[in-house]
Parts: sequence; C-alpha cells; structure tokens
Amino acid sequence: MSSAPPRATFVKLVAHQKSSLGARFDSMIVTFSADGQPVLGATLRNATSGCELHRLAGQPDECWCCGYDEQLEFVSQANAPLAHADYRLTLSNGETWTGTTDAKGRTGRVASKREEQITMVEFFPQEDSLPCCFAAPVPVAPTAIILELQDVKTTDKDIDTSVKQVKIDSMARPLTQAEINMAWMIFEDAVDYSKVKIHKRPYLWLLQPKNTAMTPNGEMYFHESRFLDDFSNADNTERHWFIHEMVHIWQYQLKYPVAMRGAFRIGLDYKYVLSSERKLADYNMEAQGDLLADYYALKYLKDSSAMRQEQYANDQAVYEEVLNDFFINRKSEKNLPGGNIERTPLVDIP
Repeated sequence: MSSAPPRATFVKLVAHQKSSLGARFDSMIVTFSADGQPVLGATLRNATSGCELHRLAGQPDECWCCGYDEQLEFVSQANAPLAHADYRLTLSNGETWTGTTDAKGRTGRVASKREEQITMVEFFPQEDSLPCCFAAPVPVAPTAIILELQDVKTTDKDIDTSVKQVKIDSMARPLTQAEINMAWMIFEDAVDYSKVKIHKRPYLWLLQPKNTAMTPNGEMYFHESRFLDDFSNADNTERHWFIHEMVHIWQYQLKYPVAMRGAFRIGLDYKYVLSSERKLADYNMEAQGDLLADYYALKYLKDSSAMRQEQYANDQAVYEEVLNDFFINRKSEKNLPGGNIERTPLVDIP
C-alpha cells in the first residue's frame, strides 16, 4: 500500500476533491490511516490545516510542524484512572481532539503548532455501557460529563513523552447533623458516621445513570443533578432513598462486600416478601436496603406513599418481627445477607 502523499500535495488534493465533488466527497475514500484503514472524505471535510488533515486521517507522523504536545491522564482524587472512556478535548485555538482513554486513563497525544490551552474535556457514555444498581425510581441513561480545565496546555518540553495528570474533584461532603439524626433512628451507633461522605459525582462516571446512587465503598455517589446539600430537608421519597443508601454503608462497615455483590445484581428487582417467618439476614443486599427504608418511611415519616412496597403499609408489626434480631444487636454481622448461619437464606445467594 502506498504511503500518504506529501503534505502540501495532500492538502491541495483534498481541497480540489471537496470543490469538484461536492456532497459526493463525503462518501469517497480519500486516503488510508497509518494502520491501513480507509479514511472517508466526511472525516476530513472540516479540517482547517494540513496538520489537522493528517491528524484526522490517522497519520500523525506525516506532520512535522507541531512543536508542542501533551498527553493527559485523568484520575479520581483517590488516583483511580478514568479508563476506557470516550472523550473530546477542546483547545484554545478551537481544535478538538477525540479518542478513548487507555487503562491508565490516558488520552492520545494532543499536538499544536504553538502553545495552546486545553480548555475543556467532554466524556461520553459508550453505547454498550450497562446501568449500575439503583434505588431511585425511573432511571435514565447516563449523560456526557463536561469539565473545564485549568492550567492544562500543550508544551515543547519532553515532546512525545510528557504526561499531565488531571485529578477530577469528586466534590464530597460529610453527613450533616440532621442526616445523622435521620440515620440514627435505624442504625443507632452501628455506623461510624464520621467516615461517611456524599459525593457530587458518579462513582462509575459514564456508566452511572442520572437517577441512581452508588454506595460501593462506604460512601455515597450521586449524579450532580440528584446531589443534595442535606437530605433531611428533602421530600420523603428522597429521605427513603437516603436510608436505602445508608443500609449499604452499614453493610460495608460490617465488612460485607458491597461492591462485589452489587456487580452481580445490576438491574435486578429489589422487591422483597415480608414475612414474620423471615429475618433480615434472609434478604439480599438490595432487598435489605428497601426493607429498612420502607420501615423508616412507615414508622418515622408516617408516610406509606414513600414506601417502595406500599402493600405492607399496615404491617409495621411484621416489619418489627423481621427486624427483631437487628434491633437486639445492630452491630452483628449475623444481620447481613446470609449472616445467620442457623438459617438458610430464602431470597438470594448473598
């Protein structure tokens, strides 16, 4: 296969083809990328320079005039990489660079003729991304995440090797005293409330739909649109949601593998069957969350409409039978899913 034509010739060729072919230019093969893939005219139509033509064509080595570059590495505040995420970077000169981050959260190299600020990054959900576990009603698809960048630019130092790490702020807050008071009604001192944080960013980023929360590691992660400064000031449905997520924190602090178990329950129904013949340990991780949150709505909020399973609105006494062992010792691991070794779990394999 022949190599790409010289840059000046290539630029003139593309310009001539666009002018003479009109709309047909978009569907024709203009050149081939460095790895041998055909490049259609539609890919090159909006290029404004020879460098951009070669970049869009997947021929970065054909351009020698870009003396500045940079590679970005996106990580969380805990240094977890934002891996395998589709992105678009915008430069101060108006150029955009797209791609998919690697396992380390790194972009491809971004090049420019002169120093340019990298002003913005957009991350996009992949079409085959799976929804995460959720407790809020009516989940919706994950949306793009848009972040403005500060002090990130292309550089003429360490060309082809430099890496700029960009940490994403999770914007976490501790529990308010009013939220602690809410949770105390259910868990009393079985939870170390000082360790709990509520994040204003998704845990799974683009895999986490808007109307969901995740609590895999003893901290809550909400999409920015569902984050609240204080859940105690919210309506009863939101308070119910808060208690459901607090159940996962209680489970996590008792050493239950919330993240691992949750990974195998994506999209499952959280319904439970309330029966005086069962104990809290007989219910799976998510069913425990809804059962305790429903009990909270019934007993303390006096609002059966906030329950996920309103058919049990007249069964407070049955809830208290099911939760009897929990009330005796809220710190006991025997209350976790499958934790009562004298009983066989009736609902799910924990």
